[in-house]
Amino acid sequence: MVKAQRTNLTELGWLSDLCESRQPLDELRPIWVRDGIVDSGPAIPHPEHHPYCEFGTHMEGEELLFVEGEQSRRQPGDLLLAGPGVPHWAKITRYPVQFVTIYFLPSVLIALRPEQDGARMLRRFTAPQTLSGRLVRPPPDLRRKFVRDFKEMVVEFERQQFGTEVRLRMILVEMLVRLLRWEQSQVHNPMETEVDVDWQILSRVLQYLRTRYAESIYARDVAAAAGVCESRLEAMFRKALGISWVHFLRSYRIERAAALLNDPHYRVIDAAMAVGFESLSNFNITFRNIMSLSPTAYQKKVRQQAVHAQASTRTVKELPEDQSGRAIFANPQSTGGTFHSIKPPNKEGPKGERQHLVTFEEDSLRGSTLHRVDMSHAQMIDCNIEGMTINGVLVSEMIDAYQKTKTRG
Repeated sequence: MVKAQRTNLTELGWLSDLCESRQPLDELRPIWVRDGIVDSGPAIPHPEHHPYCEFGTHMEGEELLFVEGEQSRRQPGDLLLAGPGVPHWAKITRYPVQFVTIYFLPSVLIALRPEQDGARMLRRFTAPQTLSGRLVRPPPDLRRKFVRDFKEMVVEFERQQFGTEVRLRMILVEMLVRLLRWEQSQVHNPMETEVDVDWQILSRVLQYLRTRYAESIYARDVAAAAGVCESRLEAMFRKALGISWVHFLRSYRIERAAALLNDPHYRVIDAAMAVGFESLSNFNITFRNIMSLSPTAYQKKVRQQAVHAQASTRTVKELPEDQSGRAIFANPQSTGGTFHSIKPPNKEGPKGERQHLVTFEEDSLRGSTLHRVDMSHAQMIDCNIEGMTINGVLVSEMIDAYQKTKTRG
């Protein structure tokens, strides 16, 4: 069991800088995976909270983790489980930090059958608990299995091929089942009070909400479907999942609306009516509270991401070349994007030399990722490449190493 302690009042200033972070999650793509290596500065730009669940680990590096009013040392292999709205922050104490973080919507687990199993897993994230419950330190053999699965999640997420969403759900659920089974075998089980919840009743409630969400729903109807009184319904649901059934229904409706708004031609008012809102103004307010932007702004952001995604998957063959056979990336707006299978042209130079020079000119490539790239030579001209990686290696380090090798040669 990881030991945590209360944070001194003088060190709680990070809470004043708290911001809501956003990943592009919706019902069509309810799982998002971030990975990287941090060799300087903070692991995340600012203290954060978000409206979805977070499950992550570190492969190397250490940090001082702050969650709500507590703090603890986070070591390689520790697992962090954070539910919606949980504020957290970290100070790195040993570089580099290699991390993988999985973000997912609660509906990923609620949709499982039988529903009580999914609800139990979701409660592991949403139930009120101390930092000792949120930060888990599994034994070495179990840790190795988790690291393997986290790496597999990264590979599957980056490929984005047929069956990717199914595989991501399968790997995530397998990890959570393994975690909860291991915790049940331990003396200090953070979820040891869960036997007090009637999961059959909760399953009926969840089934009712998921199938009737587009209708007008009242507490008396939900209670009748579950076979309990309204007061017991509220108490049981909050005890099981850490939120009220009304909050769950509201979030579920917005998730469904966001999926509809992925279609650029779908009208906001039609999405509101389709998921059970009777007032457009109420829908706009609720959408903004949960998604941190208006429905119109969300739809515009989705369109922009679609354009960037198309641009970021172009190969060099589709990009311009100069006379020396160099492949040139000119302002592709690729911040945070991903390039796959990029290869520069292989042409003979003036002296019969084979040319392998990739040139990035005046680009912002911050946080971008390149895969399977021929970097025999590389040149960056007025580029912002902070955080950009190729197969997990920082491009800035790769270029420095190449230049040093070239100088020694």
